[in-house]
Amino acid sequence: MKAGKQSQSNKEPNLTNIETLKLRDRLNKLYYSRRAKPDGDWHFDYLWDLKEKALLEGRSSVEIPGDWLDYLESNLGDRRPQGH
Repeated sequence: MKAGKQSQSNKEPNLTNIETLKLRDRLNKLYYSRRAKPDGDWHFDYLWDLKEKALLEGRSSVEIPGDWLDYLESNLGDRRPQGH
């Protein structure tokens, strides 16, 4: 591989800055909706760990990979328990 060229697998994701408390609130909503039907989505687990680390460190914001949170929330409807 030539210097200056980078493989796709080594490419850094586009990061987005979000307030830690907003991330916590959005992940908590996702968590409660997922309890009925957990699917082991590693995106959620990774974001949850980033949020926990930021809270422990007292950080007011955290950088998260691009649109992961929006992706998880857009799939939220697929996991909501069906009403009568």
